[in-house]
Amino acid sequence: MMPRPGRNDPCPCGSGRKYKRCHGAEGSRGAAARVASPAAGLVDEANAHLRAGRTAQAQALFGFAAEADPANADAHVGLARACFDAGDLAGAERSLGDALALRPASAELHNDLGHLQMLGGRGDDAIASFERAVALAPDDAAGHYNLGGALKDAGRVDEAIASLERAIARSPRLATAHNNLGASLQEAGRLDAARASLERALALDPRLADAHFNLHALQLGAGERDAAIASLERAHAQRPQDASIRFFLGVLLEAAGRLEQGAAHLGPLATGTPLDRARLDAWHHFRDAGEPLPPMIGSPIDAFRIGLAAARPDGLVLEFGVRHGVSLRQIAALAGQSVHGFDSFEGIPEDWHDEPRGSYSTNGVLPAVPENARLHAGWFERTLPAFLAQHPGPLRFANVDCDLYASTRTVLAELAPRIGRGTVLVFDEYAGHAHWREDEFRAFQEAAARHQWRWRYLAFGLATQQAVVRIE
Repeated sequence: MMPRPGRNDPCPCGSGRKYKRCHGAEGSRGAAARVASPAAGLVDEANAHLRAGRTAQAQALFGFAAEADPANADAHVGLARACFDAGDLAGAERSLGDALALRPASAELHNDLGHLQMLGGRGDDAIASFERAVALAPDDAAGHYNLGGALKDAGRVDEAIASLERAIARSPRLATAHNNLGASLQEAGRLDAARASLERALALDPRLADAHFNLHALQLGAGERDAAIASLERAHAQRPQDASIRFFLGVLLEAAGRLEQGAAHLGPLATGTPLDRARLDAWHHFRDAGEPLPPMIGSPIDAFRIGLAAARPDGLVLEFGVRHGVSLRQIAALAGQSVHGFDSFEGIPEDWHDEPRGSYSTNGVLPAVPENARLHAGWFERTLPAFLAQHPGPLRFANVDCDLYASTRTVLAELAPRIGRGTVLVFDEYAGHAHWREDEFRAFQEAAARHQWRWRYLAFGLATQQAVVRIE
């Protein structure tokens, strides 16, 4: 809430009059009028300012109304909207909390609060808010849609799919729900269903750039490079300033030998944001790694299929970084043998760039896994040596989703005696994020040099940030 101005200050409503003669206690709408109707006219006037884009004036008037009549829920809701438009997310959340204290059964307000919590990086709180919205209005598609998006962002993909399917059942023509469902199905490894959902989204809204972008990844994984280029060109037509779309389009054009067209998209990124430059650096690394260019993948499960097919026929199959078990379940279905997943289930052990220590925690909750999978809870340096002491033999395949340099270094150091010809390593955060040369990439390059491994890339994904490496 904005501080109350002095009596002789200009009124924040923008009238040009002094506060005392406008909305102040001695103005024409002063104390006597407010005794009968504490927030009379203020909310309507503030809404008019908000619609006209006069955010500061609206914020002030909503604040006056909320102060004059704390039981006026509309004043708190309006103040939340004005604070949001002014970039004050904390103020918006406080005001929504005041509104919810007056209207606890409002699914709309719980949804609004969930959006603010998502913007603030508090995904668990947002999920709780969206769950309240769904409980209050189970037939409203909005709550299920919002909950699905929050669950997907939290890595709870199977639950996200269920929520988005409920949203679509209630609003079958909601193109963005079909798009989000397609993206969630893709992450779960259900690629045919994902493609059908994305195509349905585009049938409903051919201008939906996100759906074109997501579809390109599936087409790329299926070897349909020209179709993937066409999808990215459609996405670019809708969002020509989107640097991510330009990057992936430029990469595919260069990979197809259309160098001049590719350079037109990639060239400006050389002086772009740190992420733009890091992505460009990653593309140049893979492009220049040797001939021929390894296959580009668009979905995580593509890396697992390629890696397991090329790996030696015997040995251990392991994963490091399990979280909710999405990838472990896919690996277990493909491997044809026992698999072992290692995770603390307490999040990352130290700050990782912008991610604080403890990010990606499941709060100690272990995910459901199939019968041929076993989980080993604890920090890698404690669980892995004990496991290896009881399980002899070479390493066949490992999915290394450690994120951090130190964690990846620990895993590779412990596994080094088991890594040999035919071992395949899939790295999940290998290249393409802003600090990629400092993390899994660095740990592997150092280990390969230390142990004199001969290796080659079997595949890579700039969208998935994966690399599939085979020891030769």
